[in-house]
Amino acid sequence: MMDAQLTRCPHCQACFSVTESELSYAYGVARCGACLKIFNASHHLFVLECVDETSLNSSISPSHNHRADKDLFGDVEETVSPAGPPELHLADEHHDTELSSTDGEEKRSLMEQSWVPVAMGLSLLVLVILVIVGNTRMLSQHPSMSALVDGICAVTGCDHPVMSDFDQLSYGQEGIIPEGNNTLQIDFVLENKGQMTVPFPAILVELKDATGSVVTEYIAQPEEYLAEMPFADHQLPSELPVAVTLTVKGDENLIESFRLVFIPSLN
Repeated sequence: MMDAQLTRCPHCQACFSVTESELSYAYGVARCGACLKIFNASHHLFVLECVDETSLNSSISPSHNHRADKDLFGDVEETVSPAGPPELHLADEHHDTELSSTDGEEKRSLMEQSWVPVAMGLSLLVLVILVIVGNTRMLSQHPSMSALVDGICAVTGCDHPVMSDFDQLSYGQEGIIPEGNNTLQIDFVLENKGQMTVPFPAILVELKDATGSVVTEYIAQPEEYLAEMPFADHQLPSELPVAVTLTVKGDENLIESFRLVFIPSLN
């Protein structure tokens, strides 16, 4: 054993002889044959100065040495695997910490990414609401949107009438006169049956065929049908019948009747 070296157990101070090949086995980790505790033999090597072979052999009994060698390296593979060197434990703990940190960062990143479409969706919704609220007058030109406009104006307040404000208006004595070139003259009498003055409405004209189906539509603003009337303020007093004439485009041979819907004007 020319390459034999001495190592000392740091727990019980027992000395053992080891070789280079034994040290390289399991990275120098061994178990003490005296106290059975694990230590790194390569970290506790030492040299006896001026000690002959006889004194060396006398300080280390053959039986003790044999037992130590057997216990030192006989179960290394079985013992080291679960325990592992301290350096490896530290490395594993550091690696676990890095993995935990990485997992946390990934989770935070995923959460931040998941909020992006939600924030964009909310922003778009707010934008749509602002556009709708700011254009209730234009929306009121469509009778199908009257309930939505009424609801918005009830909450936010509007600077224009809503469709329900014209429920007190009525029309009668209607008639259709063909004028040629697919032009029709629509005559009727508009009257405010309520007790309060109301603004003149825009008038949606639905032209229908013999089956009652709507063929075409036309919207007349107050400026159009009041052009030659003395209603500068565009207000319709109560109980004052007003004769109105509208000129619209439509197939003379197809149009048989019409229906009027009163909606808020654009101005």
